[in-house]
Amino acid sequence: MKMIPRLPAFWIAALLVTLGYFWITYEMLAGNIFSDFLAHLDIWNFYHERGKIPFPPLYYLTFFGISTVIPGSKSLKIALLLMMGISWLAKYLLTYHFLKNEIRENPWLAWIPFGLLLMFPLVLLNWEGEYWLLGKMTPNLWHNGSTIFVFPFCMLLFWEVRKWCIGSQPNFIPLISWTLLVLLIKPSYLFGLIPGLMVMAIFSNTSRKSVFATGIYSVLVMSFLLGSKWLIFSETAEDSLFYNFNARGDVMIDPFGVWLKLSESPLWDLFGSFPLLIASLIFFGKTLWANPEFRLAFLTFSFGILVFFLFAESGPGYLDGNFYWQIPISFFLLYLMIAKVLLSSFFQMQQLNTSSFQKIGILLAFFLLHVLSGLAYLIRISESGIPL
Repeated sequence: MKMIPRLPAFWIAALLVTLGYFWITYEMLAGNIFSDFLAHLDIWNFYHERGKIPFPPLYYLTFFGISTVIPGSKSLKIALLLMMGISWLAKYLLTYHFLKNEIRENPWLAWIPFGLLLMFPLVLLNWEGEYWLLGKMTPNLWHNGSTIFVFPFCMLLFWEVRKWCIGSQPNFIPLISWTLLVLLIKPSYLFGLIPGLMVMAIFSNTSRKSVFATGIYSVLVMSFLLGSKWLIFSETAEDSLFYNFNARGDVMIDPFGVWLKLSESPLWDLFGSFPLLIASLIFFGKTLWANPEFRLAFLTFSFGILVFFLFAESGPGYLDGNFYWQIPISFFLLYLMIAKVLLSSFFQMQQLNTSSFQKIGILLAFFLLHVLSGLAYLIRISESGIPL
């Protein structure tokens, strides 16, 4: 198989991603930009001093494990800094890898993976309210540590699971490995992936063998999710390794409740979140929907939003939006599939007519607006210290 050369854009973007997100994480750990990083360090210290482990455990255990080989009193912060920077770099490398055949040797297309990492809902600058993020649906997050850490593993899991939808079989060891890692770090992405996969298996032209395999896989994952819910909200045995010292409540049905409390302008928050997605569906919906990988990504994203709109956490964690975190991951993967499908279809066309050029131009304009909004957001949070 011919190797796709890595263009200068790859190396420049990889350097910018690594240095940029190391710097953002440093600012957040220093307290100059608000994030949950410091809170997670406090949670780990609280549990660790009492011989317990927060659940899900792997996010905490990873930065603690790294800290054991780092000398000094700041070892936990340094470990978390390294973990966040490496996670963002891994996200970029996987994005580039998934698009490498579509990018080919084109020096301009090679910047698309980097642009995807900067995408943000459209912002109206001075016409926005106090918060730019709350209430919007974003394909990227910069301040939630466990979501950043689990992101690459969710991408790898999607890449295996999608094989059921294209008529092949996932590799068993990677499938189980990525699934367990996601379950043990932050299982939110599975809230959308599992129902999306089940719908694909039932309503697509899938072999009985694949339907059976996806059914077994889905039941096992759902069982683990229910067990996780019990450990997080209901564990009361003080001798348990995962004993919850401060049960925050339970899961309840509350349609649109959290979103309406977080959103300053619901209509604009929805419209500003989806211009590129809407334009892609209007102009190239038939091409996109014919691709099973896109359908899986779209269903996963749709179920992810449905979970956020329907469910909430009762108690003090109500406004934490803990049913939101699957949206950035599934939204990013949806845009990744849109880019992959459309770039591939454009390369297969012998000639593009005027109408197609115009449609492509509109998509590129929306893409650039989303990227510019992401840059504006990063500048804003570096100045204000508020990533919301």
